[in-house]
Amino acid sequence: MNINENKQQIIDTEMNMFNRVLIACDGSPIDERLIDFVITYYDVCEVEQLYFVHVVKSLDIPKDLEAKYPNLIAPIDELVVRELDATIKKALKEAGREDIPYEVLVKEGNIAEQILKAAKNKVVDLILMGKKKHLKGKGVAALQVAKMSKMSCAFIPERKQRNEGQILVPTDYSPSSKQALFTAIKMAKAAKMGILLQHVYQVPQGYSSIGKSYDEFAEIMKENSHKMMENFVADVDMDGVELEEVHSLKNQYDEIDEKVEELAKERQVASVVMGSHGRTSAAAFFFGSNAEKLMHYADLLIPTFIIKDPSDRIDFFEALKEL
Repeated sequence: MNINENKQQIIDTEMNMFNRVLIACDGSPIDERLIDFVITYYDVCEVEQLYFVHVVKSLDIPKDLEAKYPNLIAPIDELVVRELDATIKKALKEAGREDIPYEVLVKEGNIAEQILKAAKNKVVDLILMGKKKHLKGKGVAALQVAKMSKMSCAFIPERKQRNEGQILVPTDYSPSSKQALFTAIKMAKAAKMGILLQHVYQVPQGYSSIGKSYDEFAEIMKENSHKMMENFVADVDMDGVELEEVHSLKNQYDEIDEKVEELAKERQVASVVMGSHGRTSAAAFFFGSNAEKLMHYADLLIPTFIIKDPSDRIDFFEALKEL
């Protein structure tokens, strides 16, 4: 990508937010949490249209029951729509937001596949999913969606947190990190929060060959990270949002997502917004990124947004061909 294309990419990201959001529901209590969250963030994220999608394995009614109770048993999809719609209407009424436009969709088949298809058909900007800890469900489908989706994704914990601090934005100074920063700035301004911009750095293994101690070279790396961060935000309009930078040192055994999780808990941030790199090989595709590991595996009970560039993602089936 040349400089002009990169600038245009950033401009496009700066102009757009989450206008169309898909909420993946599964019929469990976490649906109410997702509905509550999206109502709260409706204005913050500049949402215009909501799509609540529930995927069932089968919509077929046993023929013997259908024959026995033709007037009493409605098609399963209608029952699911009716129940989910009632839950949504109740939440909107209690929040005084009955003006919010939404559509309820029920799909049949593989959960991840159907969510991705619905997201593509409805041209959504964000896929919202639940992150369970105490409720039943391993979150396998949600992880598959996060890995394969070209759209930005977010995991919302089952329990509402009272964190009202900053928005944490981990950065490696890449274009995808800048996209995440632009998104976080808009969210932070609307929510009247500050931004915590974090870079995780490490000391290269060959530091001793130049006559420096580990601590000395760690300080050199930190100073270098500070200069890189200054350059990274030099052309960014913070739009009045307060920015605090943090440089986190990791050793060779630490993982980047672990350092992000550590800072998020220490500072009790309100949410995490980070970029996700495109896939360049099948190996990268199946092992996943730091963003997706943080989103799914980390014991981080706050909303986590993964910002993606739809033009910079390898297709799932293309990845299969590389194996």
